[in-house]
Amino acid sequence: MNYKLIFDTKKDLNTLIAETKFYFLNRGFKLIKEDSKYLEFKRGSLLINRFTFNPLKWKSETKIRFAESGKVIADFSIDTTYQLVIQKEADKWGVFIENYQKELLT
Repeated sequence: MNYKLIFDTKKDLNTLIAETKFYFLNRGFKLIKEDSKYLEFKRGSLLINRFTFNPLKWKSETKIRFAESGKVIADFSIDTTYQLVIQKEADKWGVFIENYQKELLT
């Protein structure tokens, strides 16, 4: 599954980066790469995909780019190997992504 999220905020770059790191790290994601305008998070593994029922623990990679103007561009790539994805599981990722956007907009 792949999701793309693009939105604009009025927050400055440092605040966007700090709040993004807080959101993902507090939900069990690992920060893999950090640049001045880029963050990359990963979570899970193919082994975990075999045994977990929580879709947010599936193997995933999230790449987020920031512009000085407050624009956020996030790409979510979720590996569904060993999973039969039902709508409820896809919706859980949708809510997670929406909550990330809400977090940065408020």
